Amino acid sequence: MSGKVVEKTVYLGTFAHSKSLKELEIAHNAAIFVDESGKIVAVERGVADEAAAKSFFPKLNWSESQEKPIRIFKSKEEQFFFPGFIGNPSISNLQTPANQPADTHIHASQYPNAGIFGKSTLLDWLNTYTFPMEASLSTLPTAQRVYARVIARTLSHGTTTAAYYATISVPATNLLADLCLAAGQRALVGRCCMDSLAPDYYRDASAEQSIADTQATIAHIASIDPSHALVKPIITPRFAPSCSSALLTGLGKLQKETGLPVQTHISENKREIDLVAQLFPQSKSYAEVYDTHGLLGPKTVLAHAVHITDEERALIKERGAGISHCPVSNAALASGMAEVRTWLDDGISVGLGTDVSGGYSPSVLEAVRQSLLCSRNLAMGEAGDDAERRKLSVEEALYLGTVGGAKVVGMEGKVGAFEVGMEWDAQLVGMEGVGLEGGFEGADGGPVDIFGWESWENKLAKWVFNGDDRNTLAVWPQQLIKRLCHLLGQYVGPEVPYIPNNHLHALHAQADLLRVLEQLLGGVVVGKDNRVLTPKTSGCLDVDLAVDAREEHMDEVQDLRKGSATGGSIGLSAGLEEIANGQPDVGAVKGRASVLGILVNGEHATGGRYEAVVPDDLSDFEREGEQSEWHCGGHRRGG
Repeated sequence: MSGKVVEKTVYLGTFAHSKSLKELEIAHNAAIFVDESGKIVAVERGVADEAAAKSFFPKLNWSESQEKPIRIFKSKEEQFFFPGFIGNPSISNLQTPANQPADTHIHASQYPNAGIFGKSTLLDWLNTYTFPMEASLSTLPTAQRVYARVIARTLSHGTTTAAYYATISVPATNLLADLCLAAGQRALVGRCCMDSLAPDYYRDASAEQSIADTQATIAHIASIDPSHALVKPIITPRFAPSCSSALLTGLGKLQKETGLPVQTHISENKREIDLVAQLFPQSKSYAEVYDTHGLLGPKTVLAHAVHITDEERALIKERGAGISHCPVSNAALASGMAEVRTWLDDGISVGLGTDVSGGYSPSVLEAVRQSLLCSRNLAMGEAGDDAERRKLSVEEALYLGTVGGAKVVGMEGKVGAFEVGMEWDAQLVGMEGVGLEGGFEGADGGPVDIFGWESWENKLAKWVFNGDDRNTLAVWPQQLIKRLCHLLGQYVGPEVPYIPNNHLHALHAQADLLRVLEQLLGGVVVGKDNRVLTPKTSGCLDVDLAVDAREEHMDEVQDLRKGSATGGSIGLSAGLEEIANGQPDVGAVKGRASVLGILVNGEHATGGRYEAVVPDDLSDFEREGEQSEWHCGGHRRGG
């Protein structure tokens, strides 16, 4: 490990992203040049190798030295770069790439219930499962446990930005904002507003109190991220049935005063629609309820919209609001199948949402494929051209998950994508090349099998329908990487500008990303002076970075709790037992270091060592003879 600071990076290989609703661009032998700030400064085609990439340095006025190397990262066969999965409910101050896959709707507070539906439909499910779970998060240690996990899990699926619904609790909502900031995950964080038709144990005391509590969270987020560069509040009336007219009116005024975005639900379930008609008889429709209270506008994200009428579609289009299509939860709760093609034909902006925990998966990729299946199910009831019209193509579904989500929040063309001037915020996707024998010997590359005769369009289709987080080999969330490299760079080398998702190495290798992130989310932030700090809210939780640190490092752990540990001592308290004064024990293999081993010893593993491989280039991931070892849960696999 050299300890040099990487200021510029070149990415070589195959790149894919949406150019329009119908077009998915796939560029081979391409190069993307990224400067010190993480911005793309050049995109070149026909760049086959490092020598060709370096020939562009003079044009960019780039020069490298031993102190300031320029890193070149090249993908391998059956791998491609794709924009990082990003939840997009944002506005101009939030740097959200417009071509990033977008999860426009996720309930962080419900994550422990993902996959639990019983026999309920929407309203019964809320009372049976959701409200009790959300109420339990008023206890901060419980909230910390849940929120840390959902942030880590979404990141493991490549989601570098998320739009979160929290709970009615101000401290717990503020904690979610703190944890997102500490992790470097871009986030829209909304405190749920609900003063009506909810259990006595879980509702706002009054409309006035709900608005005051919302303002308190807005103020807190402004205090931890004044420019809203990373975390931004979003006004969140849960849905019309849970809000009095007074509360909706107050939130509409708050939106007008602050200019903040709004997120809510609409027409998810037929019983819900009937209830809205009873509660708001003066309004002609569900959409009109929001419109008359000043909550339907170009910064409004409406989740579901399964049963909206022709008149509602026209009103949503006129007001410039967007729709978050949530196909997984719509099916799981038997709410219905949304007619996305009709929305698109009407010119309404449409994005995708996972809607955890109505949706069983936090993966945007799962939402992409379920949107495809939903459109095909709708087509079954039609014939001829009408049936074909209803179907979404792979290109269109990926567009909804990327550019569509950006359009929902008015970000189209401003930032993002693999274009000059946009941020580099990406994931590396790998697929499994099937050998001549066809068996599983040595295969740890995920569930997408490539036989070699597929076109690249077909390869991406196989990824969409078969892929999961095992195919995400690395992620480059721009803000998260800056924080992780700042924290870990002193002992694993700051030249590593990505987080490896090491499924190619080990059955249990995801402990790498999840465990490290969860410990970071326990409250660790590195300040400008390289001292370890803790966010205000989570600081009171007495969080340990190292859950089972050895006695000889307890002084460092105590320093960590107090926020006074230096980079070297945090290295020790994080389990870097072979490191003294922050210096790495590199070992014989290039790019290999024992790092954060203590995090998976004890609670997360059965008495073994955990060794992370931090390659200097991608070839180290699969180099024959690599000596990576994982003793997680008693399993061991070599590289």
